[in-house]
Amino acid sequence: MQKRVYHLLALLLLLPLALMAQVTTAGLAGMVSDGEETIIGATITATHVPSGTVYRAVSNESGRYTISGMRAGGPYEVEVSYIGLKSKKFTQLTLTLGQSTVLNVWLNETSAKLQEVQVFATGRSNMRTDRAGAVTTIGSNEITTEPTAHRQLNDLMKLTPTAATTGSILAVGGGNYRQSYVTVDGAAYNNAFGIGSNLPGNGSPISIDALEQITISTSPFDVRQNGFTGAAINAVTKAGTNDLKGSAYFYTTNNHLRGNKVGDLEEMPREQNHNTTYGFSLGGPILENKLFFFVNAELEDNVKAGPTAYARPDGVEWNPNDNLYHRPTVSDMNAIQNYLATTYGYDPGSYQGYSDKAPAHKLLARLDWNIDENNTLNVRFSKSKSKEINPPSPSVSPLKAATIFPGNATLGIASGQGHTSNTALYFQSQRYSKDYNFTSVAAEWNTKWGEMSNTLRGTYSFQDEPRSYEGGDFPTTHILKDGAVYAAFGPDIFTDGNLVQVKNFVITDEMTVTKGIHKLFGGIQFESNKATNGFMQGGNGFFVYKSWNDFVNHATPSAYLVTMAARADGSQFLSEMNTRLFSLYLQDQINVSDQLRFTAGLRFEKPIYPALKDNYNHAFTKLQFDNNRYTTDQLPDGSVTLSPRFGFNWNIDGHQRYVLRGGTGYFVGRLPFVWLISAVGNSNCGQIQYSYMDPTKES
Repeated sequence: MQKRVYHLLALLLLLPLALMAQVTTAGLAGMVSDGEETIIGATITATHVPSGTVYRAVSNESGRYTISGMRAGGPYEVEVSYIGLKSKKFTQLTLTLGQSTVLNVWLNETSAKLQEVQVFATGRSNMRTDRAGAVTTIGSNEITTEPTAHRQLNDLMKLTPTAATTGSILAVGGGNYRQSYVTVDGAAYNNAFGIGSNLPGNGSPISIDALEQITISTSPFDVRQNGFTGAAINAVTKAGTNDLKGSAYFYTTNNHLRGNKVGDLEEMPREQNHNTTYGFSLGGPILENKLFFFVNAELEDNVKAGPTAYARPDGVEWNPNDNLYHRPTVSDMNAIQNYLATTYGYDPGSYQGYSDKAPAHKLLARLDWNIDENNTLNVRFSKSKSKEINPPSPSVSPLKAATIFPGNATLGIASGQGHTSNTALYFQSQRYSKDYNFTSVAAEWNTKWGEMSNTLRGTYSFQDEPRSYEGGDFPTTHILKDGAVYAAFGPDIFTDGNLVQVKNFVITDEMTVTKGIHKLFGGIQFESNKATNGFMQGGNGFFVYKSWNDFVNHATPSAYLVTMAARADGSQFLSEMNTRLFSLYLQDQINVSDQLRFTAGLRFEKPIYPALKDNYNHAFTKLQFDNNRYTTDQLPDGSVTLSPRFGFNWNIDGHQRYVLRGGTGYFVGRLPFVWLISAVGNSNCGQIQYSYMDPTKES
């Protein structure tokens, strides 16, 4: 407990929790000249061709223009015009999420009839942006054509050179997977609790067919991006256009596509196992050039094979080295199953030859409204639901396996042989389902007034991950034979009441103003988080009997464990923790010339930790640690954190063939709630635990 309290205080003192890295739009910027001097008052008109959305700007007294809040992607047509000069039109231009594409324009004089000059752009180019740091951009073409093994966001994010994956977990920059921050349309798509994958929804909270563009920034010197020490990962979803477009897809794999024989070895049993995905996308206009919709839906029909272990046929001697046929016999397992059903009306499920169903679905809907040329609004809703079937945990913590499963030296059975070893078989009720539910809502209003543009955004994310199991409530029970587990039924010891929930709400307002060579940017942000955790070992009671006869005859268990809520009504105790975060950030991009620009910014964060309710342990308060006393409801005052940033972008030859970028900055990461909320769950205020082990009983 002493170490736990010290670690909690250290973590909270360093924590401006879950700072957001929200980037949802693109931009266009540059300078207009006639080859000798800059032009004041040139008109720049950018049209998003698929939707007809129009963005306009006028070059200022320095000949510069900036357009913010634009749709990422494209293609765009950009026309630059000025009275008395030839107009220029650029086509096939693609804009990168979170960056301003630099488009410097030279207009020529003419004494003849005015003519327009058309220039074909080269799509998206990393050399034409004003960014200072390292960014990997994954556009719609890459998302569509990139082969993916699991059709998950991680399959695409690992395309950045500094990424590494382990199973379904992705980390960037050589750090822990918890050190990156992911947003979609500005809403948090992170596994904020910090157990499992780096993403919620079992690593797949959204269909990749719904994504338009992704950026992975490992060193962005932009004050908008924070809350990470690995990478700031931002994605935006597809939006409807003036063309009605749809797609349908089907993916499948099953056990018949997998081998079950190697060389001359006997064929292994092959249980039913298949994964099938059905999906469609549809987008188009509700009102041409004005109002658009986009929807995507996926349905997964998944069947996962159960354990590969089988009961030993009656009369066949058990081989301790055989991991296919375990020690329990078919007749013994059937007898246990029938006794539980007859005596208690409890069905523990099958013990072999079964598969588990794990259906899943994803839904996304988005509306985009071009209110007028100066105002756009988009609203997006997404929801995913899936489940992961798992075998029971081999752990029996806080009990000791070597003590409660003593083994039998005479028979050559080692101690610690639990319910997942080949001395035993467990019934289907021991397996558990981790249910992954994730809901996200994002709304954004972009507006423009002359040289000023503003973005107002609100997001909500809800990560909800309970556990469930087959068979209903029943004590977790292990039956021993010769000192090792022989059969196990009832739920997994850690499953009953297990719950993970994180609610995240963020509201952000950001403004950009262009004045001369300065592009000024400022933003304010409020964030609220609430984490809930349920965890109790042996919530239904955990009983160990030295034999099947002891269980049938109601003998005293050889070991016992139960965790109970310290409440009069007996309802489950749930640990809760809330945080608040206020942020203010300012930035100035100084365009020294059409080849050199500097960016300098400063971000302020102030975390707030509301008091922990009913978490005061009187006995612990009386203890001393180096003459200091601590309380289990103690939280520090959040200090203001300053994060300065500086970056530069130098177009060396003036033709964007050689670009030098660099910068430095202070970045503050986030901490997963699982590291913090344990201070509530382990304070011995909300729930109590009782257990005993009696190694003197013969097995």
